[in-house]
Amino acid sequence: MTFQRAFFPGPPRAPRRRLTAWPQFVFATVVLGGATSQIIQVAACGGAAAAAPDGGTEGGADDSANIISGDLGELVDSGGFDAPDAYLIIADTGVDVPVPPDAGCSFMSCPGQCVAERCVFVLKSSGNYGGGTSIAVSNGTVFWSVSGTTPGAGDVYGIAANGANYAVWGAGQDNPTGLAVSGSSLYWADESPTAGTIVEATPGTGLLRDAGPDADASSGPVIKLSNIASSQASPSAVAVDDTNVYWTVMGPPSATAGTGFVLSAPLGGGEVVTLASALYAPISIAVDSTYAYWAENGTTSSSGLIRRIPKAGASHPTILASQLNYPSSIAVSGTHVYWAELASQNSTSAVMGISTDGPDGGVPPVVIQGGLVLVGGIAADSTNVYWTTPGLFVDGGADQNNGLVMTVPIEGNVVTTLTTGLNHPGAIAVDDTSLYWVDSILGSVTSLTPK
Repeated sequence: MTFQRAFFPGPPRAPRRRLTAWPQFVFATVVLGGATSQIIQVAACGGAAAAAPDGGTEGGADDSANIISGDLGELVDSGGFDAPDAYLIIADTGVDVPVPPDAGCSFMSCPGQCVAERCVFVLKSSGNYGGGTSIAVSNGTVFWSVSGTTPGAGDVYGIAANGANYAVWGAGQDNPTGLAVSGSSLYWADESPTAGTIVEATPGTGLLRDAGPDADASSGPVIKLSNIASSQASPSAVAVDDTNVYWTVMGPPSATAGTGFVLSAPLGGGEVVTLASALYAPISIAVDSTYAYWAENGTTSSSGLIRRIPKAGASHPTILASQLNYPSSIAVSGTHVYWAELASQNSTSAVMGISTDGPDGGVPPVVIQGGLVLVGGIAADSTNVYWTTPGLFVDGGADQNNGLVMTVPIEGNVVTTLTTGLNHPGAIAVDDTSLYWVDSILGSVTSLTPK
């Protein structure tokens, strides 16, 4: 597919607006839209002072006579016209120009910053947010939760992957976390020691129900919030499939160990089913077509567990891995389950993996990447595992800007650093083309394309 460039012999005699001089190079701006980009602004290169082309006339001829077509990214000489040396005037034709998934990064396809052939794009910078706690992506919309700075100040937001259609999906939450998407509905755990809830947010029609610090209240869905479950003692994570929502409950802080649960209920609400009980601080959960998997912190270092149970229920869960140091984020893909082990005294963090078929009693897990100071979040698709490593603070609390996003193929062992120089990358999500993460301190959201 092609797009149009209009070449204007300049300057026009009666322009409607003028520039004192053409800039040496004004990059074109594009808006990503899934697999396409739409050209919306203009660019010009070189030359002396000239009037801005604006649809005026030159010698009685309409400028539109000089519109031609060309391939995306092609820069064409002015062809002997007077200054500037070359025009790259990109018409707002409304035509979507396909961007191949392997096209790399260029100013023509990246609305953010190109870093090592990948586009790093801040979808939403930090505002009146607390720390980011979780993130999810579905059908081109990115959702994230922030804890807020005081109880009742947590929020859940949504934004299109191109940075448009920012909206508040849930305001006034205590500590929303564990976002998960099924169909058009969004689910999360609003964490509280004794009065936690599992929330379902469903879009309707009309204007936004809530207005955030800079939300566009002129369009967007009415968000209906309802509780799938209430009076939960520290719910910590949520997963969904086509029919049910699953979540972990860590148990009240003052209770003795072994008061955690894994629970489920139908989407839209219904009977709450206990899948597993007497657990030791289950902190994260993931599901596949058959099983629910979760990580248990345990009561001390080297007492953490990775377990699974059939979603249809069973007499007791299967232990896949044991003697772990505070396992946290968990993800499942194909025949393996992956998790992060957080640093404990005299140890470092690691990304770990094990077969989903490990027998009861546990099998030694595989260390995918060790020696990490921290792991902020983990995600997986059909080909790769991805994780974040948050940046540290130097004396006085200044950012050290040493956070990373890393990956390894599921069928391989070569770890690749995808981007560096980040502040506090935390929870991470993946879709067909990109990675998304939320800043665990500032609450900003960033994407990386291609993943």
